[in-house]
Parts: sequence; structure tokens; C-alpha cells
Amino acid sequence: MKKSVFFVFVLIFIGSLFCMAETAYELFEQANNFVQAGDIDTALLYYKKAHQKEPDNTAIYVGLLKIEALVFYNKKQYQEAIKNYYEASQIEEPTDVDKENVSVIYFSWAAELYEKGKLAEAMENIERSIALNPNDPIIYNLAGRIAYFLSQFDKAITFWENSLILSENQKAIEQQLDRTKKEAAVERGFLKRYFNPFTIYFPGQKDPGYISKVLFYLDQAKDSISYDTRLDLVKNTPVIIYIGDQFKQATESTGRAQGLYDGKIRISEQDVSKGDKTLKNVIFHEYGHAVLVSSSSVNIPIWFNEGFAQYCEPDKKVDDKKTAFVREVLKTNKDINMDKVNSFFDTKDNDYVIKFSYDISYLFFMFLIDKYGKHRVILFLNNLKRSKDFEKTFYETFLIKTSAAEKQFFDQLMR
Repeated sequence: MKKSVFFVFVLIFIGSLFCMAETAYELFEQANNFVQAGDIDTALLYYKKAHQKEPDNTAIYVGLLKIEALVFYNKKQYQEAIKNYYEASQIEEPTDVDKENVSVIYFSWAAELYEKGKLAEAMENIERSIALNPNDPIIYNLAGRIAYFLSQFDKAITFWENSLILSENQKAIEQQLDRTKKEAAVERGFLKRYFNPFTIYFPGQKDPGYISKVLFYLDQAKDSISYDTRLDLVKNTPVIIYIGDQFKQATESTGRAQGLYDGKIRISEQDVSKGDKTLKNVIFHEYGHAVLVSSSSVNIPIWFNEGFAQYCEPDKKVDDKKTAFVREVLKTNKDINMDKVNSFFDTKDNDYVIKFSYDISYLFFMFLIDKYGKHRVILFLNNLKRSKDFEKTFYETFLIKTSAAEKQFFDQLMR
């Protein structure tokens, strides 16, 4: 939101200040100057000194409460900041700026809770933020995301529609709103079941035995991938189970996709009458996406994300047929690199291109394990938790740039 980074602090000068003892007034003036200069810590010291000189002066005390609130805010101690503003409001009527400042606190608190997956608490705080400042589209955007991941579709739609009323030129929000309306048409009325760290949504008419099987494989994926990679989901993740054509209707999938991860794990119904290998692989694959994305602090290249997700599938392995297929494609398309492979995943109606993209991503991921050791790849995965730059972290872990590792991979593949 427009003031979420720079917390606005406005001092209201009261006429009675001019009647104070000179020393208290001078301290107050110096505190004000330090606030304007952005030196909040020093300003706080001067406010405290002024308050000591004039402990009964409400104007100074209110100023002290508000500057302390700013200090708490900067330290992300949001509850303490709000307490200070509440106490100040009991002494004097809050100004519009005070209300906007408290809205900023609630917004920041909600954003932090959202990132931690504490969605119910995040919703409480974002609604308080809206009540104090109902004219900021950025607040509604966050509110929409929180409601969306709570599967509160009507709320999400309302929040995003309000955002677009306040600011029309938001293409990403328009697209998300359109997708959410399609999802809502399919998923309204789905039952819900908590299975930590998942919230499962499924149509009520689905066989309970099938739902139990999904839960069993989710639990297996969680334990197996955590043991193998030391990666765990850091927040509750929605899992949507579809039947019939619901998956295609909700996701607009046109290919052969059996699952999808887009912040939610989405699983298309599988025929388990002759075994359930496909269902198990789909769940492990999508859980791989979820755990990698949720535990990383950087944008992951699609090839790496898909390579890792396939690595997580229990029945996946490198075979000569897959290698020969990728090699044949590269022989006739010598300009292909992994950046181009990233863009190939946007191809929705060409199974040949999609198969190649998945296969080469998996082979490159397995090349990294074979070349540098599984322990090094696992170290890299865990380094991504604290990273701000995928390429830099790759170099620091493998002591080689991704472009150089890519060249090694292609050279080995074409021998």
C-alpha cells in the first residue's frame, strides 16, 4: 500500500505547548526535528526527556505514545504498536492520519501472518485495516488473496472487485478474479477436512475410501520428502480433489495434466480400480512443488521446479528411452537452452513440447546429483530457504554458474 514502507507520523501541535517550560518545549522541538529527519531512535530519547520534564502534559505524552508505536512497528511488534495507538486514542480523538497509520499496522501484520500461513488471523487483521482505510486497493488485494486461500470465494471476489473499482488498471487482479469465479463455480459446496499441514477440499459425493487414500499418500509424501531433502511445508496448504471434468473446469487445463500446484495442490480424479500408482505419483509430484516453493525465498526457475518435482515421484528414474528422446530433439534444435525450456511450459496444446520440457528438466536435475553429489543438491535446496538470488546461491553452492553447469549437462547428453 502507498504508505506501508514509510510509516507516516504527523505531529499535531497544540497551542498549549507554547505555555510549557522552555526546556520541555525545546526537547519537544528537537524530537520533532529528529522525526522529520528520520532519526526515530534519537527522537524517542528526546520525547522521553520532554515527558520527564512535563509528565502531566498530555500533548507530549500522546506524542511519546505515537513515536513508540512507530518504533514497535519498525521492529514488527505490531500488537504493541496498536496498543500504543489505542492508549493515545483514549486521551485525544484520533486524526485521519492516526487511523491510516493504524491501518498500515494491521495491513503489515496481516501480510506477515499470510506469509506464515496463519490465514484466519490474517483475515481478522486485514478486515480491521480495511475498516480504518477503505479506499486503498492494495489492502483489498491482500484481503482477496487471504480469502482465496481460505476458499472463501465470495469474499475474495468482493475484495478484488472493490480493488478494481478503486484502481481499474490491474490486469493481474482482473485475471485472478476471472479464475476465482471459475473455481468458485466448481468448488462451492465442497466439504473440508483438516489434515495438518493440509486443508483438504473435496466434493461430498466422492467415495470416502478414495479421500482416505489421498490423505494417506499426502502423509507419505510429507514424511518421505522431508526425510530425503530436509524440506518441510512451512504453512498450511490447501489440497483440492476434483472428480469428472471438475479439474479442467476449475483450472482451464487443456492438456493431460493430472495435477497442478499454484499455491494450492490440485488433484484430478484417478482411476484406481487397477491400482493407484498414478495417483501416488501425482500427489508426490505436486507436494514436491509445494514444499520447494513454500520453503524458498526466491523465484525458482521452472525447469528446476519441475525437475525437483519429478525427482520426488517414487517411481521416477532416468531411462535410456527418455535420454534418447531428449537427445534427438536437441540434435534438430541446437538453439535450445534451459531459459527456452522455461517458456515451453506455457505450451498448453502440444504434448510433444511438454514431454520434452519435463524430460529435459528431470535429466538436468539428475545430472546435478550425479555430477556434484546428492548431498550438494540437498544443501542447495536448503540454502534457498535463506537466499535472495537463485543464481548467486547456485554458484555459492556448486562453485559454478548455472550457465556453465547447463553446458556441462548438454555436452554430456550429446556424447
